[in-house]
Amino acid sequence: MKIEKKLINKNKIKILYLSMTLFVFLMTLFGFFSTKPVKASKINDYVVLGGDSIGLNLNTNVYVTGKYAIKTENGLCKPWEDSNIEVGDIIYMINNVKINSLDDIKKNINDEGRHVLSLYRDKELVETVISARKNLKGECSLGLYVKDNILGVGTMTYYDLKTKKFASLGHGAIDGSVRNGILTKSYVSGITKGIRGVPGEKKAYLDNKELGVITDNNDFGVFGNLTNSKITGKVENELIKVASRSEVHTGKAIITTVLTGDKKENFEVNIIEVKNQNYPDIKGIKFEVTDQNLLERTGGIIQGMSGSPIVQDGVLVGAVSHVLVEDSKTGYGVFAEFMLNYT
Repeated sequence: MKIEKKLINKNKIKILYLSMTLFVFLMTLFGFFSTKPVKASKINDYVVLGGDSIGLNLNTNVYVTGKYAIKTENGLCKPWEDSNIEVGDIIYMINNVKINSLDDIKKNINDEGRHVLSLYRDKELVETVISARKNLKGECSLGLYVKDNILGVGTMTYYDLKTKKFASLGHGAIDGSVRNGILTKSYVSGITKGIRGVPGEKKAYLDNKELGVITDNNDFGVFGNLTNSKITGKVENELIKVASRSEVHTGKAIITTVLTGDKKENFEVNIIEVKNQNYPDIKGIKFEVTDQNLLERTGGIIQGMSGSPIVQDGVLVGAVSHVLVEDSKTGYGVFAEFMLNYT
């Protein structure tokens, strides 16, 4: 779930975006919005309605999550202290060798000499120099915590019964850094209720059985191909037409999501604004939660609901994508038409 925080300053509203729930840990590394004109959508397409709780095992570029002091024979040492490396940097190359995994770092940091790191930061390539040091085990280290994988929880929006392609999340996961990954089923074990200024979240655990492969991550969601379509029940009862954005209007709608186990439930919302977007963009739909059952159980929109389908007049119009931190009853959605263009 991406989260937005509303602050009032000189009559202007600033919105703070945070990444999805997912996870353990999420950070925004790269982000960009498409400037391509809207494609002609397959508006008459029928898809299988989602709402299922899913697990995302994402393979990412190698990025820095923290720093630490190395214990050496001469005491504590901080190799990164004189460098300009920052948490969130993607390690692109070390000594002109492309880095694709944690193993690549170990292979290329094998002496205590100076090492040139090429880093991606906010879409720009920067360089820095770090001198590796040996720890008490005799292993060379830069004193950096790094990761190349993230586990998270989100919601399936829909999948195509014929092509087996799926769409989820309604926004990108750690923007621009995901290379590929695995889709699994997840089960919601608890809810942390949201309050003003503090977003709530689903607590869930992931099944280790693969449901699909993740092939694309962009501003409109996480996409891929199902290898096991048994994610839902009797699909013939869940086929639904994808609406064009011109069909979306203010008024009552339904979101489908999981709050307990893998049981899908429907909740009422009221769409209060529909943007006229001539180019693919996010936050085309603004809505407020009106369902008292949902408000009592979650406080509104919480992390983990990203991708929950929005249905109006019996057709799929969008997916939940954002929530306001200061008012968790208010959320945003992306048009299903835009998601369909990337499926």
